[in-house]
Amino acid sequence: MNRYVVRYLPTIALTCLTTTGWAFDVPSVKVGPGRDTVKPMKPDWCDGVDMSDADGDVERTFSRVERTVASRWDQQRHLWIAKIACMAPSDKKVQEAVAAWRQSWVNLVGTSEAEDRSLFKFRVSSDYEKQETEWCEGFKPEEEGSIRDKALYGALRMGTGCSPQYGPTVYPNATDLSAGDADETLGWWIDEYTEPPSELARAVFVTSCLRNLPHDAQWPDTSEPYNMARFAVCGADARRMDRAKLDKEIADKKFNHYAKINAIETFATAKAVYDYMATEYNKKAAKDAAYKTVLFDAPEKGWSDWDKTYAANKAVFDAARAYETKFYGPSKKALLGCGDSFRKGLATYLKSKAPKTAEQAFNLAIDPIGYSIWSAMALCDALEARYTAAQFEIDLFSSGQDSGPVGIQRGPRLAAYTAASKALADVLADRDKFPIKGNMFHPKVEQPTENLLHGAFDAAVNKGFISANPAKDVIQSVKKEKNGFLVTFPTRKRTVPNRVCVRNGRINGWGINGEPIYDSDCHIEGTITLNNTVKPVVVPNEFGAGLKAGQFGEFLINEGTEPRQGIPRMVFANEKADKLLIWYGFQLQ
Repeated sequence: MNRYVVRYLPTIALTCLTTTGWAFDVPSVKVGPGRDTVKPMKPDWCDGVDMSDADGDVERTFSRVERTVASRWDQQRHLWIAKIACMAPSDKKVQEAVAAWRQSWVNLVGTSEAEDRSLFKFRVSSDYEKQETEWCEGFKPEEEGSIRDKALYGALRMGTGCSPQYGPTVYPNATDLSAGDADETLGWWIDEYTEPPSELARAVFVTSCLRNLPHDAQWPDTSEPYNMARFAVCGADARRMDRAKLDKEIADKKFNHYAKINAIETFATAKAVYDYMATEYNKKAAKDAAYKTVLFDAPEKGWSDWDKTYAANKAVFDAARAYETKFYGPSKKALLGCGDSFRKGLATYLKSKAPKTAEQAFNLAIDPIGYSIWSAMALCDALEARYTAAQFEIDLFSSGQDSGPVGIQRGPRLAAYTAASKALADVLADRDKFPIKGNMFHPKVEQPTENLLHGAFDAAVNKGFISANPAKDVIQSVKKEKNGFLVTFPTRKRTVPNRVCVRNGRINGWGINGEPIYDSDCHIEGTITLNNTVKPVVVPNEFGAGLKAGQFGEFLINEGTEPRQGIPRMVFANEKADKLLIWYGFQLQ
């Protein structure tokens, strides 16, 4: 389906109403749920309409409008509705037809009758196209704008009747915007915090998520499981849309009247499509608790839990977000000087949760707060040449606790999605025929390829050789040196028999490629001493606090430095390993 062509009036029934002699039938349009009623009226916009191309033939114009409105709403459709009204301004039947068409528009976009009439008057005025050109050609991106700026800029253009990129108009009204039209990373930037950076951008995001229209339809098919999944993912955001915040945003003098009317209708359309879907899904939820859990309750709880976690860790989380903003900004120097701030913040966060095991500490490091701080810390360490630290911090996220890559974290929208996904998994474990499936769930919060962890990787790559074998043993001594803490381990030697074998020329068998496998004669010649002592490790200053002789530690090793460096992955009180003291250099107790 052409995304710029949307069918709006598939349910209109043509009926013969009281006429004044015209040979056409007036479309009968029911007032949509929760919509204002558009009553027939004498047009109050005729002074602003250019009638130079109207030939005065009402019936021919009616036929033209009827055909085109049934296939697509655009600026020309509004103009011809205005013109037919002005051809016979006092004619009751013409007034009824115009009211029916306006009603279909109000039903679709959700604006009030008064609001629609005001917008309609401007839309058909001679000033409309002038302001359209001024706005869409004058609204330019910042020269050094980041990918965040560009995604939000594109959303604002789409929401105000322009193409996503600087150029000619592509979205002349809100109903041209549907699922998948917005930048795929828009959700990532919207999900920085509970409050989005722009209420209009949120409306574009919601519409791009929910308004998934089948061919010739004006509303999403709510029986389609894929649309149920979209609703679970994006519904929580739609429920928080706030018209007062939109009005405040577009009160800015930079928005002209053209931009404002499109912004209002974009917002109203997003709200309308959500309300339509919510009405249908509430019916399902009333009959089946599983729908209520997956579509409404679980996403709300995920969002609420994120809000609480953020409120309790606001300062360090905000610092990580501010650092991310610098990362996407124009200056590389702005990223330097971060020092120990993130490590101290993460240390405080971990200690406040008092994890008892490495798994518990790991789960904290990859939760919404830990993930944000850890990502910023890894980039900071890489850029400030703490390569050993950066490499192991990156490695934790790429390989996890030996369990594979970890899932990304962001804000309340991704948290709502995660909660809904877990709730769905519980439902499917009990009801394998439940229509919504896990593979239908997509977060709509797409992390950009250019992100903090990738930036850290690029800065730290090839700055050392990470050993696949960590060093494990009881710590014999810890000595503070200029570049860190020198950690030594006990001498571990053992004597074993020296077994000597000499090939005797006999063939024992044949290999897979036909090669002979020879026999050997073996005997013992004295003994040999094997040295299994773990070589000393220099632990960087940032990771050495709390290390003491007698503790049992596992150290991740960078063999590419001289002397070799190590990060204490896990350090226990003693060799029994029953009390975890340090995890990835962070003191837990």
